[in-house]
Amino acid sequence: MRRLFVGIGLLLGLALGQGLELGAFGPGPTLYARLHGALALEGAEVRFALAPYAGLRASGVAVEDLRLGVEEGSYALELGRFPLTPGEGRLFPYTWNRPGPALAPKGVWGGHLTWYGEALRLRAGYAWERGAFLEVALPEGRAFLSREAVGAGGAFRLGGWVVYGDAFWTPGGGLGTLGATGFWDGVLWTVELAYPGKAGVEARLLGEGWELGLALVRDGDLGARLVAGLEGARGWIFLRELGVAWGVGMGWSL
Repeated sequence: MRRLFVGIGLLLGLALGQGLELGAFGPGPTLYARLHGALALEGAEVRFALAPYAGLRASGVAVEDLRLGVEEGSYALELGRFPLTPGEGRLFPYTWNRPGPALAPKGVWGGHLTWYGEALRLRAGYAWERGAFLEVALPEGRAFLSREAVGAGGAFRLGGWVVYGDAFWTPGGGLGTLGATGFWDGVLWTVELAYPGKAGVEARLLGEGWELGLALVRDGDLGARLVAGLEGARGWIFLRELGVAWGVGMGWSL
């Protein structure tokens, strides 16, 4: 137990020196502090994102990312909790990540071995509660195979836009995404349709140290999300038919 506290203390100390985000979101509200960073070891690296949170309903520490990575030649091995998103969607991606109690998603527990070729990437892995998976990726797209999903997706440039899409078959039925993102009149637009029953459009203005974004989405109900950011600070409000959510945060990295 003592070693566990020493290890957590070491990670927190490193995170305070690399990346820290403080914020709150509601309804609730819930307060959180996200600490993230990387620890370089001999021949390996540990990456982590930990988020202590406290609210009226619950409190704890969310382990969003915690993985050991080792590379040798064209092979790379990762063990721990890592993000895994097989889909290509920007607004409605098909993902194995789960919503975390401190806003950011939590990855899956497991591991994967990756081989990198000149224009090919092969990845075989295992995710706890999800099972084994295999991914084959080329510059134009990738295919994904597991007991929970079989599918493929890709993206390509069309003028100044990037068009993307994917299709998956799952035990619950088919899933699909088709979208495009690109700049038009100085605004970064993203338009996306997802099956079943999802659609969204997002417009973002990006400047030197600031951003302003507005998104309209339909995912079960109709919603509008407004995001504003300035020099590491960020705030958002999400209006939906089912209620209102909001959040503010400030982060920095050294």
